[in-house]
Amino acid sequence: MRRALSVALALVLAAGAMSPVGASAQVDDGCVQELAGWGSVQGRWTSGCKSHDSSTRNAQFFTFSLDRETSVRTGFEHVSQEAQVYLFRGHDLRSAEELGSSLWGFRKTLPAGDYMIEVTTWHHDGRVGAFTLWVGEDVDPVPAVHINGGIGPRGLSTTSVTEGRSAVFTLWASPPPSVMLPVSVWVFQRSNNGGDYGVETRIEEVIIPPSGSATLTVATVDDDVDEARGWVEVGIRVNERLPYWHSGHGTHDVVYVYDNDPPRPPPPPPPAGGWVVGVA
Repeated sequence: MRRALSVALALVLAAGAMSPVGASAQVDDGCVQELAGWGSVQGRWTSGCKSHDSSTRNAQFFTFSLDRETSVRTGFEHVSQEAQVYLFRGHDLRSAEELGSSLWGFRKTLPAGDYMIEVTTWHHDGRVGAFTLWVGEDVDPVPAVHINGGIGPRGLSTTSVTEGRSAVFTLWASPPPSVMLPVSVWVFQRSNNGGDYGVETRIEEVIIPPSGSATLTVATVDDDVDEARGWVEVGIRVNERLPYWHSGHGTHDVVYVYDNDPPRPPPPPPPAGGWVVGVA
C-alpha cells in the first residue's frame, strides 16, 4: 500500500481454529486474507467464517501493516447487503484489540503497526456470497458523500410514497466539491413478499455541484395488483477510481412504497347448510 504499507505475513488458520477475539464459533481455512496494497479486493462470506461477536453472522478478515502513521479509509460494496466493518489492532485472531466499527467503512488515522479488518453481514444472519472491500490512504480533500431519503444529511429515512409517485433521495458532499462531482449509486427495490413497484436494479450517476448537494428521483409504477409494502433503496458505490468517499451512516437509505389497490376479496363463505358433496 504505497510506502506506508509493508508486506504483511499471511495468517494461515488451521482447520477448526477458534474465531477471533474469543468468539465461540469455529472458522476454516481462507477466513483471513492478506492485503497486498491499496485498492480493491474481492471477498466472500461463507458459512465456515464467523464474526468475532456472533456465531450466526458470516465474516471475512483482512490483514495489513503500516510502517508509518497513515490516514486510512475503507469501503464496502454489495448490491443489496449492508455490512458491519470492524477494525482491530494486531494479526492474531485470538488477541486482536478492537478499535471501532462502522456501517460500510471507516476513515481513521493509524500509527505504524499491524491491523486487521473484519467485514461481516451485520444483522443478516447466514448470508453468503461475494463482496468488494476497498482500502486506501485517506488523502484530503476527497469529499465524503452521504445520502438520505428526504429528512436531512446523515440520517436514515422514514419517508414513504404511494405507488406511482417518485421516491426522492438527496446526496451531500462534505466538503463541497470545487468542480462537478459524479457519484455512482446502486438503485434497487425490495419487498416483504415479492411486490413489484417497477424499479429495476441498476447503476446511476448523480452529479453533485459545488453547492454540495443533488437529488436523485426514482419513479415507481402504479399497477392494479394488491401488494405488500416495499421500498426503494439507493446506496453509494465506492472504489479506487471514484473521486469521493463514504463511511458510516448515510451510505444508503430507503423510501418506503405503499400499495394503493383494494385488497383481494376473501373467498365466499360456505352455504348455510354446509357444502354439498355429490355422490355418483
